[in-house]
Amino acid sequence: MLKTKMTRLSLEQALQIKDQLGLRKWVLDPRHFLEREYTFQNFEDTWAFLTKVALRAHLCGHHPKITTLYNKVTIHLTTHDAQGITQLDFKFAERCERYANRIGLKDIG
Repeated sequence: MLKTKMTRLSLEQALQIKDQLGLRKWVLDPRHFLEREYTFQNFEDTWAFLTKVALRAHLCGHHPKITTLYNKVTIHLTTHDAQGITQLDFKFAERCERYANRIGLKDIG
């Protein structure tokens, strides 16, 4: 389980953390959410990723918005209890990055 403080971060704090963690492909929306689209090689890799993300979300009590279509997955993160982005969202984004990199992303140039 991810033990993380549930205090809402300001947009400036969130931008700083995003940069420190190197989450370049994650979009930080001013409406207080993080979002990233992944493109996998095939449907099987997509579902391998979704399974890992769903299990981790369940274990840490996080509720990401996940949309998918064949080999594309969009993860939308916010901490509902804090009504914005928290450290939990960044920890979850890091996990998503590790899972996606292990599975392998489609090289989209």
